[in-house]
Amino acid sequence: REYDALVQLPGVGPKIAHLMRSVAFGEAEAGIVVDTHVFRVATRLGWVDGAAARAGPEGVRVQLERWVPREERVGFTLAVVGFGQLARGGGGWGGALVEHASSGARATRLPDSDAAEAESCVASEANIELAKSIVARMDASG
Repeated sequence: REYDALVQLPGVGPKIAHLMRSVAFGEAEAGIVVDTHVFRVATRLGWVDGAAARAGPEGVRVQLERWVPREERVGFTLAVVGFGQLARGGGGWGGALVEHASSGARATRLPDSDAAEAESCVASEANIELAKSIVARMDASG
């Protein structure tokens, strides 16, 4: 059930370890699962910087977890995966939402982080509110 033990299993990386902890074991505070959809949404909306995107899914997960509250990470993952599936390629309403959210460029100071971490994460107030609204809409739709 522990993350470190799971990633030691053959063929289990960070994504699957966090998925197992949240889905199979019901751990409410599992890490964010960064699949193709989460990676694309996070980079297109500017929730992470270019260095995290170049580092791949694990770099994106680390930056997202700097500002997504621990107790909301499972719901956040499910909501962003669902949003990413609906907005594939940024077409239709997804394109307008991506454009709107991307316009919020002012970075916020992150709680419990030092200045270097805060500067490296590009979570703007608009993007944080968007993430919360995505989670709320997904919860409401059941």
